[in-house]
Amino acid sequence: RDLFSSFFPLFCFQAEKAMDISLTEHYRQHRSPQVSALAVLAWALIFSLYALLLKFVLLRKALPMSEAAKSRGTSRVEFAENVASCIVAISTHIYLGPAALMLSLHHQFQGYPVAFSAFVPQPPKQNDVLQDLLCGQLGEMFTGNVLYQIIFWFLKWETGIDALLHHIGFFLAGVLILNLAVYPKLASSAMCMEVSSIFLSTHLMFRQIDGKLCALLSDVAAAFFALTFLTIRILWFGYCVVDFIYHAWMEPEIPQNVGVTKSVIAAAVFGLGWILQLYWSQLVVSKAAKAAK
Repeated sequence: RDLFSSFFPLFCFQAEKAMDISLTEHYRQHRSPQVSALAVLAWALIFSLYALLLKFVLLRKALPMSEAAKSRGTSRVEFAENVASCIVAISTHIYLGPAALMLSLHHQFQGYPVAFSAFVPQPPKQNDVLQDLLCGQLGEMFTGNVLYQIIFWFLKWETGIDALLHHIGFFLAGVLILNLAVYPKLASSAMCMEVSSIFLSTHLMFRQIDGKLCALLSDVAAAFFALTFLTIRILWFGYCVVDFIYHAWMEPEIPQNVGVTKSVIAAAVFGLGWILQLYWSQLVVSKAAKAAK
């Protein structure tokens, strides 16, 4: 460092001056925490109104209920709520998942340190800043969607404490992303797991509607869910978590700038999230194997 600074004193002075401000604060100069919080609430409201509107329409549409749904004692109201929830999930994740996947791939090709934050290199490139802002906006949408799911769990659209714990865990992960406002590759790789959720929701929706075509679409969606679960949630997200931990260890000045405790919590939360995907993968693989038979 001394040899470098003796040859390039101006560069080192500018870099040290830039690092006086945390990377999080650099981001906050472009999008304040107040704006992010309002965006999360706005998305939660939009999703809630969207779901209620769909329920209203479905109750009057009288779609035929599958025999499996009838055998479970599903009422028309529960049927409308289930299908409405699936439509909200599909129409949300069909944008959120692929957008986050493209963003994570963008950071893979960009490499570190930009994958830590666009503001590590000084001055930052405008395109890199826009990519970080996009990641933050996707995080707001994701967190708002999970907040809506928590609200509707209490409205009895869902049952089971496991579903509530799932939503709370992902909500806290979303809040963590927005609080840090850095590590866009790690954050986008987590959100891109929603690509598989598109097929899961499609499978669950058509499984409840009667008809041979709906049964076929449900089976096809289940197969694609298993495929995208393993490739994106297990392989890609797992790689990005390990990649983040490795580079954070090799470049400790970045976590120190953001906050060591916050960075460790981020690594732990996303690492545990990947372990949870591994646990779920056993069920996904076993169900896929049974369906193949």
